[in-house]
Amino acid sequence: MKGITLLLHLLYTLVMFLGASSSSAGNGSNDDTKPKQVYIVYMGAADSSNASLRNDHAQLLNSVLRRNKKALVRNYKHGFSGFAARLSKEEAESIAKKPGVVSVFPDPILKLHTTHSWDFLKYQTRAKINTKPNADSDSSPSSDIILGILDTGIWPESPSFSDEGMGPVPSRWKGTCMTSQDFNSSNCNRKLIGARFYTDPDGDGRDGTARDSKGHGTHVASTAVGAVVENASFYGLAGGTAKGGSPGSRLAVYKVCSDSECSGSAILAGFDDAIADGVDVLSLSLGAISPGSPEDLTSDSVAIGAFHAVERGILVVCAAGNSGPTPYMVVNDAPWIFTVAASTIDRDFQQCQPGALDGDKIKGKIVVCNSKDEKEDGEADTFYKLGTVEALGGIAPGVNILAAWIGNSVEDVPKGRKPSLYQIDCPEDSSSDLISNINYPSIAINITGKGVVTVSRTVTNVGEDETVYFSVVDAPGGVNVTVTPDTLEFTESSKKMSYQVIFSTTLTSLKEHLFGSVTWSNGNYMVRSPFVVTT
Repeated sequence: MKGITLLLHLLYTLVMFLGASSSSAGNGSNDDTKPKQVYIVYMGAADSSNASLRNDHAQLLNSVLRRNKKALVRNYKHGFSGFAARLSKEEAESIAKKPGVVSVFPDPILKLHTTHSWDFLKYQTRAKINTKPNADSDSSPSSDIILGILDTGIWPESPSFSDEGMGPVPSRWKGTCMTSQDFNSSNCNRKLIGARFYTDPDGDGRDGTARDSKGHGTHVASTAVGAVVENASFYGLAGGTAKGGSPGSRLAVYKVCSDSECSGSAILAGFDDAIADGVDVLSLSLGAISPGSPEDLTSDSVAIGAFHAVERGILVVCAAGNSGPTPYMVVNDAPWIFTVAASTIDRDFQQCQPGALDGDKIKGKIVVCNSKDEKEDGEADTFYKLGTVEALGGIAPGVNILAAWIGNSVEDVPKGRKPSLYQIDCPEDSSSDLISNINYPSIAINITGKGVVTVSRTVTNVGEDETVYFSVVDAPGGVNVTVTPDTLEFTESSKKMSYQVIFSTTLTSLKEHLFGSVTWSNGNYMVRSPFVVTT
């Protein structure tokens, strides 16, 4: 009898176990049927080893998953801690409640920001770059600056990315040149020193190569650091020598975008790798379609990545966006980002809009379009008249930029003589005088034909209430610089004070930029404002 009782007990236990297993399996199956999307789990600064962070991420993820399928998309472990994973809404909400998690948010999709400007800034003719470099020539003074660009990749065969005449790659560079079927390690050189790409979990066309199939990344990179390319033109127009703003700098590309979209999880991965690779400056011509609120910063991929990059001394420069003309349309406006918009330059391109002409009247004729919608230098298009510039780090000429472009195929590589055209407009009222008076610590002026230029600055005392600061001027030869008043006396009730810096010279032209500084000191602290004078 005891044997029968024991057998019945075992059978009952087995049935209960199978039932529980079936129920558990059923729950897992139901969970698998729930909609999944990529979520970003942000966990703040990275304060432990890479291996330790990966283990922490895995444990956190496994603590909420009720399925066996692989959910992890990528880890963030260099500049900050976090990961991206495919989760259901319920799983994401559960992770958000875990200790150490700052925020959990759906992987956002950001848009690309498209954009003779260096000539307009009087920079091209002043840049100390040898237009015919050779192996024995010295590299440019800026050749050790490493610019990282998060964009659509690069077309490495463009002459804009030639390393001719450049010195060895800086020893502090820790990055890599990721290869693929259409991108070899030889595509990287002493100019293009690094290239990475990020496999997209949804396979949107960004997968598998750092090569640029859109053209946007190539355009942006050549505008910023493109090497000297002689006899460049836009189908024979605007012929001349093409070069970027800092042609001697190095370039590292991080392909985080497809032809039209950029995922937030890939952008964060680009930031994370760029921090570890050792870039000096990061440039992003991408962002949200419309601005968010300050409360959204913990779910803003660009703001999060930029914060940790700036924390490590990397300057992050972002485009202000393509939206407008309504007020408050600037994006990438986190206070630690140097947000830059674009103004017009000293030329225009005329066009006739589709449908504007009578087809019968123009048939067989050559049409010359004389547009009435022309804009003076510094004026913005209606498409980009922003309501405020308080969020901007600066503006620079950025309309009708001629730059490098991609080829039709790897076999048919362009020679840098048919760059394409991109357009971006910027805030109005951006004359050089107003730019000089934007209240930044640094000062940049053009003194051509003016003789005397005066700029104003306002400073705030954040030290002891009662203190006196004295000014010390370090002026270059040929330029007189006067500070008035030359003494600032702060009190408990007067914490903000203004002063003027007056520049004067009899020089009609300069062979190169002239640099100097104004330094304020109270004996304990020194506050230095560098300046540059151009003609």
